[in-house]
Amino acid sequence: MVIHRRGENVKQVAKLDLGASQNLMSRRLALSLGLHLDDYLGPDLQPIGPTFRPRNRVTFDWHISGKKKVYTSVFALLDDEKRTEYFDVLLAEDDIAKIGFYRPNRTDVPDGVDIELFPRDVSVERQLAIHAEVDDCLPINTITTSVVKELGLVHKTCEESETQGADHQTCNIIGKVDLQWHKRSIAKQYLATFYVIESKTKKVTFGRNALPNREGDNESGLFPLGLGQQTPAEQAQQAQRKAEAEKRRAEEQKQQEDRDREKRLAQKPA
Repeated sequence: MVIHRRGENVKQVAKLDLGASQNLMSRRLALSLGLHLDDYLGPDLQPIGPTFRPRNRVTFDWHISGKKKVYTSVFALLDDEKRTEYFDVLLAEDDIAKIGFYRPNRTDVPDGVDIELFPRDVSVERQLAIHAEVDDCLPINTITTSVVKELGLVHKTCEESETQGADHQTCNIIGKVDLQWHKRSIAKQYLATFYVIESKTKKVTFGRNALPNREGDNESGLFPLGLGQQTPAEQAQQAQRKAEAEKRRAEEQKQQEDRDREKRLAQKPA
């Protein structure tokens, strides 16, 4: 990985750990890089050895060596050198999936869906029936220039320059379009932004921004439109994940309140 530091790029080897829920960095590296330290507000950790609580965290931009896409991540700092004997930087599961090195096993993600696309401007009487793919490693929705041309549209400029999906192939983005769409045979319509990729192939792909998240919040995702059906076991797992997330948030809030109370008591004059 390449860490961005005050206009300077610093190369650093990162360990990948799919069993970790939190990115980690040694305090010695954070200090040597001159990174700004914030108070750590997350839950207690148990990366190696007994459970402990980090004092600080750092947030910084970074990219993969040889790639252009920039990521922003939070790292909890480890003080004990024994804990970081074999690494200075550790990437956890979420960031490993974000950069496309790992694809989570999602039983609720379909391979694709039959849809009809049409311009947002109702005065343009064109529409296209197409089988859209679904890629939960792709951070955005994409559409090829061939489809945009058939719909008689001209794409707008955008800040994004490239993206990468489950196949790890980098695609250059040349613009974006806002389109209406609905699942074939279902009348309810949805508005979505699609980023345009140069290609003679007619292809539309929904990315993970159109998929349910890990907390089970599916209101704006594709899942409630009937792209897949949950089994009772999957429904139970989703409910359990949601309950665990709520419990985690409650524990973090209580821990923060306890720390704030202790800080106030310490500041009172004797």
